[in-house]
Amino acid sequence: MLAIYTRLSREDKDSTSIENQIREGRAFAKDKGFTDLKVYNEGEGVSGGAKIEDRPKLDSLIKDIVNGLIKVVWFRNQNRLERDAETYILFMRYAESNEVDVYFDDKKVDYDSPIDNFMGIMFSSINQYSRKLQSAQTKKTLKDHITEGRVWSVVAYGYRSDNGYLAIDEKEAEIIKEIYRLSLSGKGYNHIANHLNDKKIPTRKNKLWRARTVQSIIKNTLYKGVRVYSGKNYDAPIIIEPNYWKKVNDNLENNKNNSGKKVEHKYLLKGLIRCAKCGKNYYGRRRVNLSDNFYSCVGKRYKEIRCKNRGINIDVLENFIWGRFFADQRILEITKDFLKNDEIESKLDVLRENKEQLKKKIDKLEKEQKKAVDLLIKDIISEEEFTNSKQRIKNEIEDLKIKLDNLIEQISFFEESELTKENVKDDLTNLKNASFNNKSELIKKYIKSITIDYKAPHYVIRIEFKINDYYINEDNFKTDFSGSSEEIINPVNSITEKNLIENYIIDRSYNIAIDFCYNHLHPISKKVRNLSEKELQIYADRVENEFNVLHKPIIDLENNSIEFPKSEKNPK
Repeated sequence: MLAIYTRLSREDKDSTSIENQIREGRAFAKDKGFTDLKVYNEGEGVSGGAKIEDRPKLDSLIKDIVNGLIKVVWFRNQNRLERDAETYILFMRYAESNEVDVYFDDKKVDYDSPIDNFMGIMFSSINQYSRKLQSAQTKKTLKDHITEGRVWSVVAYGYRSDNGYLAIDEKEAEIIKEIYRLSLSGKGYNHIANHLNDKKIPTRKNKLWRARTVQSIIKNTLYKGVRVYSGKNYDAPIIIEPNYWKKVNDNLENNKNNSGKKVEHKYLLKGLIRCAKCGKNYYGRRRVNLSDNFYSCVGKRYKEIRCKNRGINIDVLENFIWGRFFADQRILEITKDFLKNDEIESKLDVLRENKEQLKKKIDKLEKEQKKAVDLLIKDIISEEEFTNSKQRIKNEIEDLKIKLDNLIEQISFFEESELTKENVKDDLTNLKNASFNNKSELIKKYIKSITIDYKAPHYVIRIEFKINDYYINEDNFKTDFSGSSEEIINPVNSITEKNLIENYIIDRSYNIAIDFCYNHLHPISKKVRNLSEKELQIYADRVENEFNVLHKPIIDLENNSIEFPKSEKNPK
């Protein structure tokens, strides 16, 4: 039987098409009188440098040769067989040992001819060299195109080709910006995809939006002006400012429970609960008969994680958060404590001054960047030194811009915030008949996150509020006016952000919550609520003593935090 082997790589020209190879192979068979033949078509996009095991048809051909099914093999030329010397030697060894004739076009290989053997190996080496040279040239061309801002391959959504150069498609760019805005507002991938489909906004291929498409857009660094090729970064037109891009991507973890999928049950703390052990979100799981009624760590679903953190009863946690901070108006006490010294104006003064310092630092770095370009042009520094300097300055500027954005956001918070004692009081009035949606809005207005850490037989609950305080490091917050220029000393570290946090432990029986730092007891179960004050204190002391003996917590009253010895193992 005659075997006709065909292959086409990405780099081959149209004249080498599979159809042409098969046509020429059949013509060879007719000319030589072969009526029994089989085509082994490897298909398109298969490199001649690929190993035999990565070329199924060539592997199958060799097996048929060994089994005696094939006696003649035809290739259009030697580079259809290989562009790798090792493949050539192996194939010819199989063919010769099984007495199979091999033709490259109409020339039969003479195994006994030293010249044929030498020329075959030489051509194979040339093929291998050509393949590697072609690959290097292709990569160089692509790299040059990217460096110059040219288009290659498929142009990403939001961009277009402008005479071969990558440019922003203003209409699509607005959709990109809307995707990022929706994501930062708390919408998940599915929700955003459904939103775009509902608005009849098609993808470039006129298809429906899918969650995966939205995800790839949000995570793609191209939109913040970073084009990645071969592990290196290149500049590109910016659709999303880098600091905003980072803020959106940092916020993705908060959106995992807001995917837009339909659910039958409502969960008051959806999207707020984190696992202290693996960092994943907690999700609500509830059945109508309440056989399941827990917030549980999503890390339990992943084989590679198998999180051992324990779930917590939904009603217990929701009632505790609502009862302690809203029904009992603890959030009002926190606000009063935050505003008690009437330091808002002094805080604003410091923030505004620090904002100006950061702007000066950014301006200085941008001037340094321009100076580096001049030094490169004058051949004072090498291209490598310029590239390293450029990347360093770019990273510093991005970090400072993030800090600046945070400061501007906090200044706006102090200037425009409704966080006054009076407004908090208004929020906390008439809560007795508050609807689920009203409760959910209030909780998410004041609480940033709730972290669960089960330390048998107790739960440690860490509540972080959306009320931040700022402390000034006077040593860093200075300006040196020596000489003719201004030098800013560590403006980034001159102000420290401190989130307000409270920590509670809850016993396994869900009877009581204890705040060590504020020495507060919050009854949970009906059983404990009916105890006298003295009995409640005795019960709390017993729970607290047990907790201290088992876990040896390190309590920092100044920062309202609880730490544990590192040697402690997580309970199974």
